Amino acid sequence: MPDIATALQSVLTKWEPAPAPAPAPAPTSLFKVTNNVTRATFEAIRDNPGITAAALHDMMVGKGYNKASISSLVAQMLKQTRISRDEYNRLWPLQDEYEPLKSGKQMRKDRKKAEDYARRIATRKANALKRQQEAAEPATPVAPATPPATPPATPNASVDDILNTLSVLQARALYMRLKELFA
Repeated sequence: MPDIATALQSVLTKWEPAPAPAPAPAPTSLFKVTNNVTRATFEAIRDNPGITAAALHDMMVGKGYNKASISSLVAQMLKQTRISRDEYNRLWPLQDEYEPLKSGKQMRKDRKKAEDYARRIATRKANALKRQQEAAEPATPVAPATPPATPPATPNASVDDILNTLSVLQARALYMRLKELFA
């Protein structure tokens, strides 16, 4: 007959379930995914392409979001080309996955970088074009500009004839010059 400890051990193993294997560790993510109003707004537009802004507002207010927040986010998404609006004011997603919106400061910084880059490229192109034109054309001497033609002098013209041909500004200048000469 088995001793009492062995019998007790066999009864306990029959009554207790087998230990479950240890759960596998959860995969680590690179960033924390949050469910916020921005994500919810983008996903609503992505899941309902062609939705109008009014219908989007009604849907999101029904979920408990603030209508002003939705309007602001739609404007920011349009500005940052996450979504587009057609001629019937329907909203369409331009990407498949949500990306967080950039701050206004970051947008201005990126825009300034792009403008500086475009300015540098335009300057380089203009300089290259100027060098090409200089290389293609031989240097030609520039003729001096011809002075404007002077009206022919009329020795027998009367003072009234001369004054009638002058503009008011020319007559004033003539008056001031004559005043200097005869004063």
